[in-house]
Amino acid sequence: MAYIMKKDTIYRLYIPTRQLEPVFTDSALERFYPISNLKIGVYLTNPEWTRYLEETGDTENEHGIPGKFEYIVDLATGEKTEVIETWGEEIDATFPIQDFHMAAILLEHILQKMESLAMRQTGKNVTLLESAHGMRIA
Repeated sequence: MAYIMKKDTIYRLYIPTRQLEPVFTDSALERFYPISNLKIGVYLTNPEWTRYLEETGDTENEHGIPGKFEYIVDLATGEKTEVIETWGEEIDATFPIQDFHMAAILLEHILQKMESLAMRQTGKNVTLLESAHGMRIA
């Protein structure tokens, strides 16, 4: 299975049968990321930001209007759930190598716990593989 975005529509391609179906359309669609065969994450442009930018030309966003919103979309129901950001403002920073080492150890521990939980829930041997773009179930 693969997802393809063209303009304001996301399509799901079932590779064995080459069946392509539109699963989400929104004129404010900026980008997306796959979660599962029934869920995707999408970023939608905030129309209030677009209006503000057109009216003022304020590219620095002096008033802090969100430029986009992130949602998780349930493709079975079409329901969008907004992802609430809990992070502060982005900063550029350099971290000591030991912080990355500790993060790698923590990530490995989390992956092991997730594999164990998935195995208990499904009764199948599950391995989570890391990649540069996240994780996938193998």
